[in-house]
Amino acid sequence: MKTGFSGADAWYMNDEANIAYAAEAPNFGRLSVPALFIHATNDLVCDTTGSRLAEPMREDCESLSEMTIEGGHEIMLEQPGKVSKAISDWLASQPFF
Repeated sequence: MKTGFSGADAWYMNDEANIAYAAEAPNFGRLSVPALFIHATNDLVCDTTGSRLAEPMREDCESLSEMTIEGGHEIMLEQPGKVSKAISDWLASQPFF
């Protein structure tokens, strides 16, 4: 895939492998490392700004940062500059850099 999103898109096509991996994840899959969650304001597929869909992420990440960008479900394709800047700014704010 020329866009480089085959890995991210593959998540949706591998339920059996995802479930098996999660079943053996240390600490029941709870993340202890910093994580960034980017919300898209107009995501009609997975609305995390006006629903509780992001709650599991908040519960399973010890150090979660959240940012919201104007756009839809494929925010990384719709707003690549803003997504890159959000990630860059977040990385620069982390103590490990």
